[in-house]
Amino acid sequence: MNKPLTLARIEKFQWNPKRADRQILWDSTHTGLGVRVRATGTKTYVMQWGDRTNRRLVTLGGIYEHTVDEAKEWWRQQREQERRGIDLLQSKKGARQEIIDKDTVAALIDNYVSDPAHLWSESHLRDSCRRGEVVKKEFGALLPEDLTPRHIRTLHQKITKRGSPVEANRQSTFIHSLFAWASEGGYLPETHPNPAFQRRSRRSKKAKRNGGTGRNREHQRQRVLMPDEEEYSRLLRASDATTNPRDGTIVRLLLLTGLRTDELLLRRWSDVDWKQRVLHIPGEGEGSTKNGKRLVMPLCDRAIELLEGLRDPQVVPMPSTQIFVKQDGSGLKDWRTTWLKIRKMADLRDWGAPNAGFQVKDLRATVSTWLIEFRGYTDQQTGVLLNHSPMNASVTAQHYHSDLGRKLEDMKVLVNELQAIMKVCEDGEEKEAFSTEGFTPSLLASNGV
Repeated sequence: MNKPLTLARIEKFQWNPKRADRQILWDSTHTGLGVRVRATGTKTYVMQWGDRTNRRLVTLGGIYEHTVDEAKEWWRQQREQERRGIDLLQSKKGARQEIIDKDTVAALIDNYVSDPAHLWSESHLRDSCRRGEVVKKEFGALLPEDLTPRHIRTLHQKITKRGSPVEANRQSTFIHSLFAWASEGGYLPETHPNPAFQRRSRRSKKAKRNGGTGRNREHQRQRVLMPDEEEYSRLLRASDATTNPRDGTIVRLLLLTGLRTDELLLRRWSDVDWKQRVLHIPGEGEGSTKNGKRLVMPLCDRAIELLEGLRDPQVVPMPSTQIFVKQDGSGLKDWRTTWLKIRKMADLRDWGAPNAGFQVKDLRATVSTWLIEFRGYTDQQTGVLLNHSPMNASVTAQHYHSDLGRKLEDMKVLVNELQAIMKVCEDGEEKEAFSTEGFTPSLLASNGV
């Protein structure tokens, strides 16, 4: 007959080799509570739960870790969870994993991306979250101190072989920033070595070719629309040949403003100021600028005409409605598939690596290069239109660019130049109007995308 569990009964309870493999001393006053003994002599508090067809055991721990009273209190807590329909085994696994996960690389990344003081723009946050998920998938269960340079090199090589050498560099930079932030924030000792730090090696030929940093050499894209091949006018005709007149408008507005794709595609009618003839691009939120600074883009006559062509004269659009929508009326988020069709119809020549395939972002590079090469503007003047952050700008320059009115006047001159270029190309005079003698896309240093 079973009796209540006491310390004396538990100490007398010994393994019997003649009995079954599962040997448990049960408590008569707490149904399902017992002490299990193994052949090694190890004794553990256990609790049997579940219906008669599916009896299972959940363990508390050794008899020397917990007293009998603690075991009975644990039994009461487990019974309460069982009555509420909670799977005790899954609950225990989850609690154990929560204890393990709080000190892992995955937890460190979660803290990193949730620190608003570190992330300086919406695009930085999106990129950090995306790259953080990659690291979580590879090393999320490791402790930060267990992550070694070998792990980082393996991930770098894996992404490189996938055909994304620049992204491999960015991924390593993310991990370097993560551990630098962790050391500064007290998550790791300041003396803890950064696993993403790349030591220069003079012996490695590969390291010498890559600048001695262990990173992939990055080639700046130099693909722009070539006037001697009439690529500008061919692209406009191809965009007009799609089934949706919206596509021709998108291509033209990208060439008339130099905006990034998301900065244009995600705009709403409330962002258009018809009176001032400008388009507002916010520094935060959906479709925000890359550098996190609000941009006021002046609209030339042609741009205004294109936007008005998208509005139904019989219907006043809601201000919150996106300017560019799908056929079902929902907002346009991704234009890549349509762009690939336009590019194929335009038959834009493939320059090969590292400029393989004309990309949408190359339209922005075309805007900058054409203004510099064919109109004689400086890269600083063009950078104002493209919303580039001035590097090492003087105090005078900073004060100058803080004058929104004067900045807008400069930008209006540039967008009017772009309008003139488009007019020539639409009239079929692209090849004759622009001499490509000495034309080199080497001036794309200012065309950051």
